[in-house]
Amino acid sequence: MASDISSGGSSEFLAARRLFRANSSSAKEEIVVFVEDEVDTVFWRHFFAKYESDKIFKIKVLRCENNVLCGKDSLIKFIGFDSLGRNKLIAIDSDYDYIIDNYHPYTQNLRACKYAIHTSDTYSIENYKIVPSILKEAIYLTSFCEQISEDIDAMIFEASQVLYNLFIIHLFSTNKKDNKYKQSDFKSDLHNLTYKNEKISEETNTYISNRINSLNSYIENNRSEYDNFLSQLKSKGVEDYNCWQFMNGHDVLDEIGIKIVANISNKYRGEYLQWLHANVADQTRKENLLKKFNNSTRVADGLHQLKDRIREILYDIKPDFTWEASIKNDDQIQAIFQ
Repeated sequence: MASDISSGGSSEFLAARRLFRANSSSAKEEIVVFVEDEVDTVFWRHFFAKYESDKIFKIKVLRCENNVLCGKDSLIKFIGFDSLGRNKLIAIDSDYDYIIDNYHPYTQNLRACKYAIHTSDTYSIENYKIVPSILKEAIYLTSFCEQISEDIDAMIFEASQVLYNLFIIHLFSTNKKDNKYKQSDFKSDLHNLTYKNEKISEETNTYISNRINSLNSYIENNRSEYDNFLSQLKSKGVEDYNCWQFMNGHDVLDEIGIKIVANISNKYRGEYLQWLHANVADQTRKENLLKKFNNSTRVADGLHQLKDRIREILYDIKPDFTWEASIKNDDQIQAIFQ
């Protein structure tokens, strides 16, 4: 509830409480961090962990009536930017707030607030799970293959390029607030993304091309405004090779990340089964090896279960702290505590 949050006081109040402890001179500094949901608590704790030698981070989730998660808008509404400071932070998904001016009524205040930690050059925490290093780990964990021969970087790059024009049209429509090409429309088109081996299928390329053509008149009718908006996006770092980072994280996790992993893992799982049937004659031993393989990878029943297992793995794996967006997050935190 909002009253529960407000009773926590401002950052200055939380910092002053330390002075009233019996061991105030040696006590660790307490930092309260509010996030959007429970999954976010795990994600953001990875980033704060390196500062825990002299600090305690209490990461909390804001809930509204009936114990319902409130989300980003309510988090900002009930906590307020004015109450934030070194000892009271929020850690949130960027959504489109850092690439579309006035995406929310609070967008400019959010951008100006040093104490609002946000996903960097990404839509949400899910985008951090689609980097090659993490996708490769998910492939190994679900297939136990000896080596991945596919170029995961190239697969992500290709998807980003193929989807770029449609995504820009979606952002343009979002900025205009005209509902011409909504998030649900782009999500529906993204769902048609399919792979053949490690390349995007011709069916997908044809489908995307046709969708762009169907929206050409919309762009031509707004050409000057569109070109200006495109220049603004580029100035904010949105390019064809990285636009997947700025897409809705839940959607690209399902439609790009999990599809890439499932496509490749399924190939290597098939190769293992072929080897097993070709080289193990004893039926009991064959059944035991298959059971061990299925139990170890936690997949036994088809593509749907494989995708569920991949999703579970991607959420469990720590962010890649060498990825540029992760480095920028660390820079945000360092700027607060330096």
